Amino acid sequence: MLKELQVLKSEKLKLTANGAVPAAGGLLMSDEEKNALMETISDLERQKTDLETSRQECLDLAKVSPGLSPPFQHEGKLTWLQRSYQEYKQMKPTFDQAEQYRKEALAKDVVIQGLKLELSAAKTSASNGGGPSTDAVYWKDKYESLLANIDG
Repeated sequence: MLKELQVLKSEKLKLTANGAVPAAGGLLMSDEEKNALMETISDLERQKTDLETSRQECLDLAKVSPGLSPPFQHEGKLTWLQRSYQEYKQMKPTFDQAEQYRKEALAKDVVIQGLKLELSAAKTSASNGGGPSTDAVYWKDKYESLLANIDG
């Protein structure tokens, strides 16, 4: 028992000398791990602060009555509403141009469909013997037969 106690004490001395100290859960952590965790905690706290600020801006803007204009400057920064409007203003010409291209494409699709119908009708007419080449041959033969009867 005394031997075990001495072993445990020596282990404790080694761990404290290396900078590893048992955490609350009984796990051992080095100083590097502690520093990394502390850095992560500080980053998360900064993100939390930023989110709380944005949330408060949204709540403040929601409290503004519809007839009043919301405050666009908050401590020298643009509010999310102003940023959103500026992005919309920048993208509006692109949206309008895309809408115009879409309408032109729809109009051209209608023209293409009409031309396809005309082409299929012409092909059907030509395959039934009623095409332009058959008409020309018919009228040529008719003209020649009339000429032969008159001369004859």
